[in-house]
Amino acid sequence: KAFKENLISGICLTVLYIGIGAVFAFNLVFWMQSGTLFGNISLAILVLCTILYLISSFYVFALNARFENTLRQTIKNSVLIALTNPAQTAIIVLIFIAACTIMYVSPSFRAFLLIFGFAFLAYCISFPLVRVFKKYEA
Repeated sequence: KAFKENLISGICLTVLYIGIGAVFAFNLVFWMQSGTLFGNISLAILVLCTILYLISSFYVFALNARFENTLRQTIKNSVLIALTNPAQTAIIVLIFIAACTIMYVSPSFRAFLLIFGFAFLAYCISFPLVRVFKKYEA
């Protein structure tokens, strides 16, 4: 039942976040190659926006599954929750950084991720997410 209820909004969020990510990636490459003062200022602003986008992406799909909101409100809440819970957000970011680093260094971990998918990573991240969401549930 929950899958059916969240399917359309999940697809919309996925398409939206992939599109925004592509725009950020294009702009990062563009402004890195500019080499001007305006380019450097634009790049600094863009890096901050990209970091905000990335930490929002950690929360947005879990919020969509856990709470009933519009897409706009879900995205807004994901940004606000990420910023108001810096300790839990830092833990989530460290889990992702550790997984990426281990995957880069260890071929056996790549095989582990292929076999078990990214469900293990999602499981590890669920603990800080549940801790954050308990504050907002009635």
